[in-house]
Amino acid sequence: MYRLFTPLIVRVFRSRVFFSRRGFPIGVPPGRVLDIGCGSGQFLRALRFFGWEVAGVEIGDVAAETARQTLDGPVFVGDVHDAGFEPDSFDFVHMSHVIEHMADPVKSMRAVADLVRPGGLVYIEAPNLDSWNVKRCGAYWFPYEAPRHLHMFSPTTLTRIIEEAGLSVERSRTWFFPTLYRWEDTFRQEEALGGLLPAEQRPRMRWHRRPRAGALFARRAMAHVVDRNNGDLVGVWARRPTSSVSSPDS
Repeated sequence: MYRLFTPLIVRVFRSRVFFSRRGFPIGVPPGRVLDIGCGSGQFLRALRFFGWEVAGVEIGDVAAETARQTLDGPVFVGDVHDAGFEPDSFDFVHMSHVIEHMADPVKSMRAVADLVRPGGLVYIEAPNLDSWNVKRCGAYWFPYEAPRHLHMFSPTTLTRIIEEAGLSVERSRTWFFPTLYRWEDTFRQEEALGGLLPAEQRPRMRWHRRPRAGALFARRAMAHVVDRNNGDLVGVWARRPTSSVSSPDS
C-alpha cells in the first residue's frame, strides 16, 4: 500500500508541506525518524503527516525553538553525539546539508550509523565537489559557502565515508543548484563593491551576463546527460546491514 499510494500523495502535498522530495522515504512504511539539522522542522512535519514518529537535532537555538513549536515534539539543541539517543532506535535518519558542517564527518557518520536500526535507512545530501560548475564558477561557486562549510565531498568520497561508518550505499544521484549563476554574479558584484548587496537584491544577475548564464545552463544540462554525477548537489541513500558479513578468511 505504501509503495502504491505514497508517491502520489507526496506529489499532491509537497507544495503544502514545504519539503524536498529528494530525501523523502518513498514507499517505506512509517517508523521512527531523526532529522539531523532539522531547521524549522518542516521536513519532520511532512513525515509526521505520513505517520512517522519524529525527533530532531538542530545546532541553532532559534531554529530549534521554531521546530519545537512546529512539531510540538522533541528537538535536541547541540551535536548529535550529545543528544543521548539510544543505539538502534531509528528506522530512518535524514541529513540534508549537514555533513559538510561537521568537524569530524567520519566520527559523526559512525555515530549516525549506531543510531539506525539494522535494516534502517540514512539519507545524506551535500554539495558535490565534482560538479561540472566547479571549474566554470571557480571561487564563486555558491556551494563553497566558506567558512561555514568545513569539508567538501564528491560522490566517491561521500560514499567512502558512509561505507567506512558501516553503512551500505544503495543509490546516489546529483542535481544542479537552480539559482547558481545568479549567486555567482552576486558574489562578483559584491567583490567589486567591497561589500554586500542589499538583502532584497541577493541573488541578482546583471542583464549583460544572462546570455552567458543561459549558455552555461544548456551546456551543463547536456553534460549531465553524459555524466549523471556532475550536478552541484549529491544525495546518497544508504542502509545499515541487517547482519555483518564474515570475510572468507574468518
